[in-house]
Amino acid sequence: MKIRLLCALLCVCLSSTAALAQEEIGDVAGPKSAAPQDEVGGSRRKPITRSDRDAALKAEEEKKKREEEEKKRLDAERRAAEAEAKAKAAEAETARIKAEAEARAKADAEAKRLKDEQALVEKKHQQEQEAKRLAEEEKKRKEEEKRLAEEKKKLDAEEKKRLAEEEKKKKEEEKRLAEEKKREEALARQKADAEAREAALAKQKEELEKKKTELEEKKRLAEEEKKKKEEERLLAAEEKKRKADEEKTRLEEDKKRKEDEKRLAADEKKRLAEEEKKKKEEEQRLAADEKKRQAQEEQATRAAAAEEKKRLAEAERQRKEEEKRALAESKRLEAEAKKLEADAKREAARLEVEAKKLEAEQKREAARLAAEAAKNPSPEGQGASRRVVRGGEAPPPTPVATNAPPPTAPPPSPVPSSPGAAPTKATATSAGAYLGAKAAGGGLMPARSVEEAKADPRFREGALVEDARVKVVSVAEKFPYYGIANNGCSSGRSFVMAELLSPFDGLSAGIPVVLRIEDPSLGPARAGAALAFSGLRRAGKAPDGTFVYCGRGTAFPVRR
Repeated sequence: MKIRLLCALLCVCLSSTAALAQEEIGDVAGPKSAAPQDEVGGSRRKPITRSDRDAALKAEEEKKKREEEEKKRLDAERRAAEAEAKAKAAEAETARIKAEAEARAKADAEAKRLKDEQALVEKKHQQEQEAKRLAEEEKKRKEEEKRLAEEKKKLDAEEKKRLAEEEKKKKEEEKRLAEEKKREEALARQKADAEAREAALAKQKEELEKKKTELEEKKRLAEEEKKKKEEERLLAAEEKKRKADEEKTRLEEDKKRKEDEKRLAADEKKRLAEEEKKKKEEEQRLAADEKKRQAQEEQATRAAAAEEKKRLAEAERQRKEEEKRALAESKRLEAEAKKLEADAKREAARLEVEAKKLEAEQKREAARLAAEAAKNPSPEGQGASRRVVRGGEAPPPTPVATNAPPPTAPPPSPVPSSPGAAPTKATATSAGAYLGAKAAGGGLMPARSVEEAKADPRFREGALVEDARVKVVSVAEKFPYYGIANNGCSSGRSFVMAELLSPFDGLSAGIPVVLRIEDPSLGPARAGAALAFSGLRRAGKAPDGTFVYCGRGTAFPVRR
């Protein structure tokens, strides 16, 4: 098209130049042209006239005008085509942008929906786990309350039975003494009557009366000795029966505790398996949803640009890396769970070995005490020395070794404070002064936190068969310590600061202990008294290492 326009313009310019030259020179013979020839002679050209030139110029102007109109028309068509192409391109761009925006909004809505569904599922799962945990804790609490109530009821019944038997023996002893006194008075009267009647025959019957009196005295002494041995046998049998009952109770408690531990381990294993199964199902579901989402995104963005494909490839790569990290994290958590389970088993085995060791030491100590009691029998009336001293009564005198210096109370000092512990009010000597004086060389293991207290093998619930022979130092209303969970102790009203006179619960003599008792008048627990407390349980451990025991407060005076 452009070539044709250039050729037409060149022809117009040449023709106009030739016409101007012809007008200037007049009728001069010009070059040969295609003018019509003469009819007479075919070889001679016809001359160009002015009219022919005007007609040629007019035709040339019309041709030029037509060419300009054609050029304008072509330019208008070209501009219209370009405008139409630009409009179509703009519409296509608008449609593409709109499609991308719709696809992006749809993907965001789908991601938000999946995220909301996942959050809802996780929240529901957490609520179910929390409800299950609360139900299990409530069930355990009710079982523990029931067990404690049964144990308290049983202990109260045993204590009531023992006190009734002691009261009965006391009354029988008083009755026996009254009968013996009455019999002695009757014998004295008979003897006086015999002496009055046989005054005349005193010299002859003196030897006979003397022998008769000696025989009666020997007979009376033999009867008293027999009764005394019978009472000692009954007391020994009763003590043996009580120890057997306590040993049976302890064995039943150990058996029940082991069954509870096995059941808890099985429940924990089952719970972990269910959680692992749910986790795998959730991962499969998420993977299926992710594949479905990817298919939808690929279908919606198939006609997108290379940059969108690159972004999708990057997102896919990140997703795969996240899946790999999640899989590695799940494997790591599973390995840690197995490791924790193995550590728990090893710790349980270690605690069981230490418990057996402590039990063996307690048995050896009980046997040693029994041997000492057998070697050093108490004098006449020893059965009464085991009687519980009531409040308001004066305790019987206890012999003190001549080579031991009299007890001296340490100077008062403030109680060692622990986080969240209230100050201690001591009635005689403060607990801080006493325990601080004994902690340096007494073999105690300090516990600055609950975890350090749990490191002590004694820091677990349990009843003790042996009696705690202690020297009371002071009595306080409060004492800070880390308590053992489910120790079976009731709320004690007083804390007795004491020092062991003999080994107890794996602790050697001279170690300080604290007894949390319900009734301090059963001893009574006063400073300087040497008492043997029975029916104790482990309650906890103080920050300075002093171990705390609890009980009703039943105690008997002992000899140093």
